[in-house]
Amino acid sequence: MSHTTKLNDTIFIHDGDFGEDVRIIRPDGELRVPFEDIKGLVGHYVMMRKIAVLEQAEPDDLFGVEKE
Repeated sequence: MSHTTKLNDTIFIHDGDFGEDVRIIRPDGELRVPFEDIKGLVGHYVMMRKIAVLEQAEPDDLFGVEKE
């Protein structure tokens, strides 16, 4: 079963379990991208953001305790 997600001017058409290519439709054209490639790109973005947060963290933040 196909699902459609619209974000701004971009339409993403994908199956429910993201097992197939994702159709990406923009005003200037259409592209098919394997979901694994999209997942890898977004995963890299999330990893970089988490690393940045960890680099700025204090020890108490890392241990999940309130500062005294």
